Amino acid sequence: MNNTYDETVKSRFDDIIKDGPNINTGILEIIDNMIDWGCADDISIKYIKNCHEMSRPFIELSDNSKNGFGDIESIKRFFILGEKNKKATENTMGKYGKGGYKAVISMSDMFKLITHIGNKTYTCGTNFRQMEAKNTWEPTVPLKILDNPTGLSGSSFKIYFTYTSKQSNNFDFNDLKRHIIRGYHDIPKTVRFTFISDTKEEHTFIPREYSPYGEYISKKTVYIHKGDGDELFMISKDQKVNSFATINSYILKGRITTNPYLGREGIKVPGIDFYRNGRMCNTRYPISKVGKVGPLLQKGQMRGKRCHITVHFTDKKVSEERSFDDCIGVTTVKDIYEDDRMEKSLIKILESIAEECANDYEDYTDEQKKGINVYMDTIREYLNSLNSDEKFIDDKLLDKYHKEMDNFTEFKIEYYDENDDQIKFASNKEEVKYQKANENKAHRSNSQIILTANSILQFIKRKQAIKTDVIDKKERIKKIMDDKNLDEDQARLIYNQEKENEKQRKQIESEKKLLALKEEQERLRMEREIEYGKEQAIKAKKAEEQAKKEAEKRKKQEEIELENKKKKEIERANLEKKINKLKEDVMDISLDDLRQFWVEQQKNILMGN
Repeated sequence: MNNTYDETVKSRFDDIIKDGPNINTGILEIIDNMIDWGCADDISIKYIKNCHEMSRPFIELSDNSKNGFGDIESIKRFFILGEKNKKATENTMGKYGKGGYKAVISMSDMFKLITHIGNKTYTCGTNFRQMEAKNTWEPTVPLKILDNPTGLSGSSFKIYFTYTSKQSNNFDFNDLKRHIIRGYHDIPKTVRFTFISDTKEEHTFIPREYSPYGEYISKKTVYIHKGDGDELFMISKDQKVNSFATINSYILKGRITTNPYLGREGIKVPGIDFYRNGRMCNTRYPISKVGKVGPLLQKGQMRGKRCHITVHFTDKKVSEERSFDDCIGVTTVKDIYEDDRMEKSLIKILESIAEECANDYEDYTDEQKKGINVYMDTIREYLNSLNSDEKFIDDKLLDKYHKEMDNFTEFKIEYYDENDDQIKFASNKEEVKYQKANENKAHRSNSQIILTANSILQFIKRKQAIKTDVIDKKERIKKIMDDKNLDEDQARLIYNQEKENEKQRKQIESEKKLLALKEEQERLRMEREIEYGKEQAIKAKKAEEQAKKEAEKRKKQEEIELENKKKKEIERANLEKKINKLKEDVMDISLDDLRQFWVEQQKNILMGN
């Protein structure tokens, strides 16, 4: 019998198999290791439905990491659940030291690792069923080190699926591709994937070339910061620096029902995609069952079919006990559960954003019916066409569009002028009053159409600034030509040198400001470290005083117990003396006296005395 009370290997494996990642989530965990720690940018995945050597389905993941696992300690650490990589930070995909190995355990009976580090090749592996039988955490295939004379690089994970596993029978490259695209389309590096089937057909793709929400009509961004009241978190619309997360809400150009990367087959509902350091966590489908997010996104006549929300975060510390991972509810295999384990203030924030996104979508559909969007597109197309000095100089419409958008963002009413056959905008309060009397309602300040108009207005202002620069440039070049009696090309060279000198001056000023900022940040950091040291010293002193009090209390208690023990020993000695005296007295009593004493005792008993 095991008297250590430790969990058996089989029990732990059973939990991982039943509650751990599915086959696609598991494969992504291994890919995370390849990208994160191996710095791989080319990964191949080969699937054999029936491996004759092992009589079971087989999958092999290989990468082009330049130095494989890096070192022998990393190889050993992979086979230890919970052994964290020392390189893990809040900005790495890996954190807990469990995902990769748990993924392999959940999918397979047997596993083999091959990695090339420098001029050596390392191979090791295990049979999980044998580990269960022996109740050992030691891999069954010892590490073997061989020479690598041909300079091979990279690592290979050979996974032999559990023969009775439903996962292996349901494996599908198309479904895996969908998971990979959702998982890695937003990571900061380009990674190429190649699928190799058992018929040796190859399919190559790059996740960054896909996006679930690449084409959208509108996008809103807010940032999550630490709250300063009862709520742990709050949102800011403009403070990106030092934020815990960035939340984007989209109204998409296409409906989610036709988007293969948003939702499952069959019924698709709008939801949220969570990204941890660029890697999407919930690669199966967008999350909708967090608080009231799902119902709020689907409110209104359009049922939110173009609504989508993304949450991008890193695992920053929120307090001494919790990081942002804990507040979001990220599992050790980077999944997100559809329940209310998420921190309550985050749920409230997501609910408010979901409701706002649904409202914006309803507003947009109403606005489309009024035709204003066509005119907005016309303005935007014209602005985009201004892409040369000649076009800016010939421009005749920027001032007109500026005035129209300025009026629209201020008075928020547009109307169709039948006489001129065009969209016009109220330009004063009297005109607004007149249009309202004709049942032409003003837009809300936060309605999508006004947000769009504001955006176009800013776009127009930028184009006007460019136009001003172009005109100034033309006039300056002409002045140089006149002053120095030069041709246009020579004058342009002098002008360009002037601009370069100005650019360098601004760069020097910018660098000075940046240096000053860094020095201030370093000063603040040092102050925080000193304050932290003081706090730790106070805590240590309190702990020492508490320990001293506890010691005095124990000493006093021991003295009391010793005194009580002495008293009991004295009482016991006195009792023994009395008993001995009684024994002596009994020996001196005659038989007749004893009889008489017994008779008296019986009388007392009978009489109740």
